[in-house]
Amino acid sequence: MNSRAKEFLAMGICVFLGLSVLGYFIASSPTVFKQYERSVTVKGLSEREVTADVVIWPIND
Repeated sequence: MNSRAKEFLAMGICVFLGLSVLGYFIASSPTVFKQYERSVTVKGLSEREVTADVVIWPIND
């Protein structure tokens, strides 16, 4: 194997690894993003933070 082929092989491996890491981060980002939306702060007569499982907001016309 000549040096030119080794360079192309090394570049191909680097591109493959880079795309694999990028794919992993893109695939796991929606779950990480959704974790930030799981708490709601409501102020009233008493204040406390609770985690929300389901939120239903009726739309009034």
